[in-house]
Amino acid sequence: MKLAPKGWNSVIERALEVCLELKKEGIEPTLRSIFYRLSSEGFLIHTQNAYKVLSKKITEARLKGFFPWGLLVDTSRDQFLGKDHLLLLPIDGIATIALERAKEWIRSEVKPPLWYGQPYHVEIWVEKDAVVGYFTFVNKEWQLTIFPSRGFSSSTWMYKKSREFLGLIRSGKKIVVLVAVDFDPSGYSEGGIFQTYKRYMDHFGIPVKFVHLMIKPEQIRKYDLPQVPPGSPSYRRIVNDPRYKSWLRLCLEEGIEPKPVELDAFCGLYPKEFKETVLREIKKWFDESLYKQVVKKLEEKRKKEAEGWVKKIEELLR
Repeated sequence: MKLAPKGWNSVIERALEVCLELKKEGIEPTLRSIFYRLSSEGFLIHTQNAYKVLSKKITEARLKGFFPWGLLVDTSRDQFLGKDHLLLLPIDGIATIALERAKEWIRSEVKPPLWYGQPYHVEIWVEKDAVVGYFTFVNKEWQLTIFPSRGFSSSTWMYKKSREFLGLIRSGKKIVVLVAVDFDPSGYSEGGIFQTYKRYMDHFGIPVKFVHLMIKPEQIRKYDLPQVPPGSPSYRRIVNDPRYKSWLRLCLEEGIEPKPVELDAFCGLYPKEFKETVLREIKKWFDESLYKQVVKKLEEKRKKEAEGWVKKIEELLR
């Protein structure tokens, strides 16, 4: 059986189209998400070998100038910080240019960080650094922190996060963490990543509301998400996972076939629905009316402060 039934030229052309589609949604595409889309559309067969050859063919297309280098991302394990910690600073400086800037402040619109004055501090934790690109729109549009834990995060890092959360709690915030993991034994099962996050914070005495964002059984059923390609190293590791039996029980309880499903499948096949799922959960914790009140209050404070500086500067320039 051919790995690319419609030919590799068609595969590369369609891959380019899918990348641009995901970019339009504010989602950074990865090779994995593109593979899921192409295999579902019949451009590739759904195997690990086809995935490897796709990688090779796209590299060749890039080197020949047929496929832009910047379209696909391969993220590293960095933390993308939100703006919850930012403070609005007062106007300073006395000079003619300072006078003009003070007047501009009076006329300009105040845009404090979105979560400034909100009762909740919300973060998104993802299982793999490779999928961080799918959530960058959250960082850009909603100013949230995205943390790629790369599987089971170290106890040292979890302690560090607990201290960060403790500081936020003392400032009056409630902590909410949205968790995105693959549907497999290590992602969501007794002793899996999701449960491990919770146990660590319970151990440190930090009250955190953990929300299982994806991948969930109901999402697999609703969108008919495909399993990990047979032959994939991750597929082979699943049977030997010590949490495998626990995961099987979960699948039985949910009435779903015990097949692993990756985050990449959801994002690659249904980018709009993927984004809507994320935004719907975020908006549950964001108070729009409260934000407008904060903006109004800061505008009044800033305007009064700026007018005071204008008066002082004008006196000095006389």
